[in-house]
Parts: sequence; structure tokens; C-alpha cells
Amino acid sequence: MRRALWDLFAVAALNIAADEAALGPAAMVFRTALLGRADAADIGVPSVPLGELHGGAALTAITRAGGTVRMPAKAEVILPAPPGLPGPSVLVGGARVETSAVVVAVPHGQAARLVPAEAAPDRDAWAGLGASPIVNVHVVYDRPVTSLPFAAVVGSPVQWIFDRTAAGGLTRGQYLTVSVSAARHWIDVPTAAMRAAFVPELERLLPATRTVRLLDFFITRERRATFRQGPGSGALRPGAATRWPGLFLAGAWTGTGWPDTMEGAVRSGLEAARLVRLHLGQEPARAGWAG
Repeated sequence: MRRALWDLFAVAALNIAADEAALGPAAMVFRTALLGRADAADIGVPSVPLGELHGGAALTAITRAGGTVRMPAKAEVILPAPPGLPGPSVLVGGARVETSAVVVAVPHGQAARLVPAEAAPDRDAWAGLGASPIVNVHVVYDRPVTSLPFAAVVGSPVQWIFDRTAAGGLTRGQYLTVSVSAARHWIDVPTAAMRAAFVPELERLLPATRTVRLLDFFITRERRATFRQGPGSGALRPGAATRWPGLFLAGAWTGTGWPDTMEGAVRSGLEAARLVRLHLGQEPARAGWAG
């Protein structure tokens, strides 16, 4: 029962095995997905690359509102607010940029190096959040092998299969991605060994793959895809506000009440934006985002 149901949800949502996961976020996932609204566990599959879905849309929205996106631009140091200014300054490429407010939306390791100890005395504890990897196995066939947009698998090293043909821009054949969460066992396995393990397994699961030609096989590895959502990790997740006026945190690793997921990241951004508006006097004080 655990392999067929609980692990299916826990591993995908928490990026950690169910028997290693913190109870709080695991229960939250099960309660929301299985006992929430009828559409609470609906799965959306992007039809475009994630960079276009998230980055392109955000860039368009910011520029339309009169903002500027600078890439590449490395933030080096966050400095206290100069006299008479509402927000801290940021040293970017050796130049000091004065701000009304700063939202630090980077992984917890980089945030701990950027945010001064005076603003977040607990920043050194953020390292305790650790990291959990995700490995993606990419296969391209010369002909379609399944009509499913995605599939979940139990009792197999293949966890989830997604059809990425359209998002990958292919006009012929089929491009599938196998997403493997909680991938400590696979993160350092050579590509040849991964191929020897996953290609036969795909042939077992999708019989049509046995009679087509495999055009490409490659691996992408995200060593720090999420923080490690084990027992005690919730106490290490900071809120969006810091001790410095005008300096805020965002990211799925912060204390959103949600696991380290895209949904959690969105909620963290909304909360940081609300606090910025409050700081600038554009929004009345009220209770924070509850998830």
C-alpha cells in the first residue's frame, strides 16, 4: 500500500522517501491532494519549456510595468539602508544600487551568504536544510510510443514519465522524460549505467519502445533540486521578513507552510510582495499569507 500510494505522492512532492520525510509536510500533501477539493491533485503538464513558461512571462510582465531585468548581474553584498532611503543597498558588479526594498529570491545557501547576520541572525542554521537531488532521464524515439501525456509508475526505478515532444520542439518521433525524485542513489551513476537500467525498463513499461529506434539518450542532474525535507527541517525555514526594514526573503525553502515545490515558491513570492507593499505604505497591515 505504501509503495503504490503514499510513496507515489510523498516522493514526488517532497523529493524524499516517505520513511525519511518530516511528518508535517507529508501530512499536508496527503491532506491537500487526497482530502481537499476534487481538483486538488490535478496535474498540469507544461507545453513549453519551463524557462519560457516562468522566465519569459515574468520578463514580459516586469518590462511592461516599466521595470528592468539585468542579466547577467551578480549581487555581491547587501548593505544597510543609507540615511534617508527606505531600503538597503545592493552591490552589483562592484556598483552600489540603492533600493526601496530588496527581495532575496535565491536558494538557501546563496541567501545565507548574501543576507547579513544583523538582518537574519539564524542564517547559519539554514545550511541544516541540506539538499535533495532530482535526476531526469531523457529519451528520444524515432516514432511515437505512447499516447499518454504523463504516467506514474510503481515498483520501478521509473517514477514518472512525461511526454516532452511538443515542449522540446520535436515535429517527428517522441521525446519522453523520466523524472526521478529522491535520487541520491542515481545522482552519480554514469550515463552508460543509467541507460542500461532505464532503457530496458521503459521497454517493459511501454512495449512499443521495443520496435522503434532510440535516437538520443541523455541525463540531466539537479544536485540541489530542493532542500531535504526531513524531520526538524521546518524549524529551520525562515519567514519572509528579516530584521532589516525593506529586506525580505522569498523561495520555496522559506516558511511557506508548503513543501519545496513550485506552489510553495509562488506563495513565498506573494508573501514577499505583500510585505514590500506594506513596507512602502501601499497596503494596510493584515495577517500574512496562510497558504
